[in-house]
Amino acid sequence: MVLRIIVAITDHDFLVKNDASYSAGYTFTCAVEQRSGVDGGGPIKCWGDGSAGLTTAPLGIHTQVSCGQFHCCSIKADETVGCWGRISEPFTEFHPVPSFVQISSGESHTCGLRKDGKIICWGRNDFDESSPPDGHFTQVRLPMKIYIMCI
Repeated sequence: MVLRIIVAITDHDFLVKNDASYSAGYTFTCAVEQRSGVDGGGPIKCWGDGSAGLTTAPLGIHTQVSCGQFHCCSIKADETVGCWGRISEPFTEFHPVPSFVQISSGESHTCGLRKDGKIICWGRNDFDESSPPDGHFTQVRLPMKIYIMCI
């Protein structure tokens, strides 16, 4: 068994202020691209497997991106959320509302923290993963995914 680590270098400057600026799904990766004159955000660039719209991020300025197995969601500059790719059915419906400050994606669901401290989740809900508890929170962080491909 050989474990290969592949590093791609491109002609893009990616904004990597923190781990919220880039995220990897199962076969693709997305990052917030740094643009001069734009503080803390930029367009999202994705690469890898383009099936199911995985590498087609919404246009505009984004401040954070988080990817699940086959989907991504991002916080836009207006503090709303945009999602793309495929979240498996059945899923908890999502109605975008403003005031998101943080977002985190699991395998087939995503949770976002709003300015008022409430967590809103959408996506699969087989194990109540899209049913957050009531309360006011300061951070949302779903378990880290590690995908290893051995060739």
